Amino acid sequence: MRHAAAGYVERPAGRPGALAVFYSARVGSIGDNSRGGWHAYRGSKAALNQFVRCVALELSRHGVCCLAFHPGTVDTELTRAFKRARAEYVVQPVEAAAQGHLALFDSLTMRDSGRFL
Repeated sequence: MRHAAAGYVERPAGRPGALAVFYSARVGSIGDNSRGGWHAYRGSKAALNQFVRCVALELSRHGVCCLAFHPGTVDTELTRAFKRARAEYVVQPVEAAAQGHLALFDSLTMRDSGRFL
């Protein structure tokens, strides 16, 4: 990972020279598991979240901010079935979700490295 990030230079005011975003899911949060189920998916996302924390410790020294990111529920064919089954799901249009994600990513500082957002 460190070699893949070589060549990036840290920007002023603690801004990362590079951003590595790993798309995770809230179901991978150990602290936010109130329903159980989805064992393999939950376990794989929990492992990804831990991986990101470990990689962030190494790469932050090189100006790379690593983030485990839950994008929310975005309106796709996959999520439409969930929305029909559970009315409480908030589903974001793709364009709005993408704009929100980019705005968030642009606001990150090196202090955010290793976080799950």
